[in-house]
Formats: sequence, structure tokens, C-alpha cells
Amino acid sequence: ESGVCCRLWHTGEILLPHPRAEIQDADLAPLLLDILAWGAQPENLPWLTPPPPPALAAAKRTLLALDAAREEHERLVVTPHGERMARLPLHPRLAHMVLCAPALNMALLPLAACLAALAEERDLLRGRAGADIRLRLSALKEGNAARLRRSAEQIYRLALGIIPGREAPSFRLPAPEEENEAGALLSLAWPERIAHRRGSGYLLACGQGAALLPDDPLAKEEFLAVAELDYGPSRGTGFNKGDNAAGGGGRIFLAAPLDMESLRDLHGSRIREECALFWDASSQSVQSRRRLRLDALTLEESPLRLADMPPEEVKAALLRGLREAGPACLPWTDELRQRQARVLLLRDLFPAKGSADDPACAWPDVSDAALFTALEEPQNWLSPFLDGITRLAQLTPDRLERAFAALLPWPLDRRLEELAPRRLTVPSGSSVAVDYRAEGGPVETFAP
Repeated sequence: ESGVCCRLWHTGEILLPHPRAEIQDADLAPLLLDILAWGAQPENLPWLTPPPPPALAAAKRTLLALDAAREEHERLVVTPHGERMARLPLHPRLAHMVLCAPALNMALLPLAACLAALAEERDLLRGRAGADIRLRLSALKEGNAARLRRSAEQIYRLALGIIPGREAPSFRLPAPEEENEAGALLSLAWPERIAHRRGSGYLLACGQGAALLPDDPLAKEEFLAVAELDYGPSRGTGFNKGDNAAGGGGRIFLAAPLDMESLRDLHGSRIREECALFWDASSQSVQSRRRLRLDALTLEESPLRLADMPPEEVKAALLRGLREAGPACLPWTDELRQRQARVLLLRDLFPAKGSADDPACAWPDVSDAALFTALEEPQNWLSPFLDGITRLAQLTPDRLERAFAALLPWPLDRRLEELAPRRLTVPSGSSVAVDYRAEGGPVETFAP
């Protein structure tokens, strides 16, 4: 009998006409690695639902970072390492970690297999322990973890069959001292999630923020290798949407401590040294620092002598600071402000003078806005008078007065006193100062 079917949902929820294709939301790194291993290209395949370009681009970045692929003649091709990764039934991140472990120490292969098995499955201790993945490694010895142990052993044996010329003993669970290498191995799988403590949370190498629960024992560690965040799906793929997320922060669910020595050994090619010049607003001065950086992370920082830095770069940093601080930071005197008002008055009264026949005789725009806009240029009105200055306190009224005077070419400096004199003689014979900053200006006081 015919009837009516009613579909109900909560206010604010969107009812899609049909489920989204999985490829629209999935991590495409495993798929892309398989395609490249076949010798194909994703754009040449007859997709029912084409993969989203942003997700495909993220997958490409992942494979390049893991040395699973390289660009060749504007095409992405699989590397020998990527071919070995494709033979492991793991997410490329975990396969990379497992295959790299023997190169560090063959004894670490069981640990890598156990970490891969843990990352692929539901958390053994979710809600019952902190984020330290080493607690899960210890829990593998318990009776309810038999399936995970079998998965780890299978990964171990498959890896042995792929790694050429390697012989190893039978699988065993990692010893307690070996568990401390968990952070080093996890950093191979998620290099962009190396985390450095910052305040009460952590900054990841990719530039995102993340945090542990306040009472988590890992919160005292300087560096972490993070395996699981709350950005998105976290189990079954070894991948989180945090790889594609832009900005924001998240909660760390699984991680392990990472020491500086391991960081340097495993990721030294990504560490760069830079000498940074910057304006320090608190001290109102130019500061110089030597920094060791790994992507968004500052690993080490030490001061440098400004005398050893290029003078023009020091001056550029000072100018950036002045622009940030605004016109009020300059050591204006009342006399200099009066001079500024006099020039602006004459610019209003004679806007076209000299503009055609002699542009040099046009009264310049010396308003605060114009003066500070000009500071954006490397060669500007103030720059020649900043030699040797590194602190705002060193910019004296005398320097500012000389810089301002240089804005008026001859004969404007002489005409200024003629047309807008500082003092006037009144009928009584007294000489009085003229206030050019008064509201409305002294327009009716004199005529050209």
C-alpha cells in the first residue's frame, strides 16, 4: 500500500541526499603510493569520483617527505624506498618508520613493528592512562593484547622479507630500555608533528599548536614525537586530518619523548641555522639572535652582537620597529611640531607651486601619515640619520630635527621663514610666537 516516508533530523543538521564518497574525505597517501607503484598517474585513471585536488596535493607532500616518491619531468614517480613501503600492508607513514628502523639499529625493528600495530588499532588504554605510547608498549605483555602482539609479529616478519640482506632473531617484545627509542621512531613517521614545549602547550613543526591534559606526565618533556591528535580520524590509518588542517590546535592523545640528540641525528637535514634581526617592542631596541630551526620550531637560540651584523640590516630592523610603534614614538619637540605645521599650512595654501616648472619647489607632504609611509622604502628621509642607532632612546630630537630639515630643499627653507615666520612683531613692538598648531591654523594672521 502506498504511503509517506518521513525522514527526521535535528535542527541545524544537514541531510545529504546520499552518503559522500569515501575518497572525498579519506587520506589519499596510501592510494597514491599504490598508484605510483603500479606505474600509473592519478590523473590518467577513470575515477567514478575524482579525488579532491587538495587531498591529493597533501598526499603528494606526504610521500615526498617520506622519500617514497620524487618529482621527475613534472611527474611523480615512486622511489625504490617507496616500492618497498608499498609491499607492507601499512599506511606509508608507518611503513617508512618500520623500514627505517633497522638502518638505525636492527634491534629496533621489533619496537617499530609494535608501534605500527598500536597506531593501526584502537588505543589499548584510552581513558585509563596518559598519552605516553610507552605505556601501551608495556600493555602488549598483558593477556588481552594477544591480537596486537600477533599483528606486531606479522609486521616484523613482513619487514624482514623486504629488507635486503638482513637476518634477525625471532620476534620479541621490546625491552624497557628500547621503549625509550619510541619517540625517535615516531618522528620518522610524523616528522611534521615533532613538538616543542611552548608555555602550557606545544608547537608542532608544521606550525600548529597542540596540548596534553594538564596532569599528563609527558607535559614536562621539552620535545615530543606526536602520533595521534584530535584533528580527525585517528585509528585504522595511522593518519589524522591534522596533516591537512590549517591553524588551530588540538589535544595530543599519543606521543613519546624525543631528545635533542635523536632530533639532530634523524632530522639534521631539515635543521637550519639563521641569524635573525628583529625589533623588540619591550626594550624598544633592535635585537639579534642566532637560531637553530626545524621548520616552525626554534630548537636553540642565543644572542648575537649587533656590531657583527650588516649595518643596513640593523637599520632596516630599526625602521620596522619605528613603523610598528607609530609617529608618537619619535622624539618630537614643540618647535619641530610647529615647523611641521608651518610646512603643511604652506602646502595647503600653495598646492600647485613649483609642480610644473620646478617640482623641487613644491611644498612636501610632511604629515605623520606621509612620513611613516615613506619609511617603508629602504632609502627614505630618516634613514641617513640612523647610522649607529640600535635603540629608540638613541634617536635624539637633534637627529630628528636634522632629518626633517633635509626634507625642505633650497629655496623652500628660506621661503618658509618668509611666508610662515615663527614670530611676528605686533603693533606694540613686541615679538610674539605664532602657534601654527592651533585649531583652524593661523590662516588670517598673514598673507603671502
